[in-house]
Amino acid sequence: MTPRETDVLQMVGEGYSSKETAQAFGLSVRTIDGHRSNIMRKLKIRGATDMTRLAVKLELVSQD
Repeated sequence: MTPRETDVLQMVGEGYSSKETAQAFGLSVRTIDGHRSNIMRKLKIRGATDMTRLAVKLELVSQD
């Protein structure tokens, strides 16, 4: 994964929407959705739930 994809994965894990993530990074929602799609394709996972689980497993977010 690219550093930006890691950042997006962390934001997904923290429960942020694509719109909120886009605003935080100063990018378009479409760009963030592209990053999310790339993450799912590269890691062969489906949806935000799996992305959140992965973010916790990689310790990008805490389980609290």
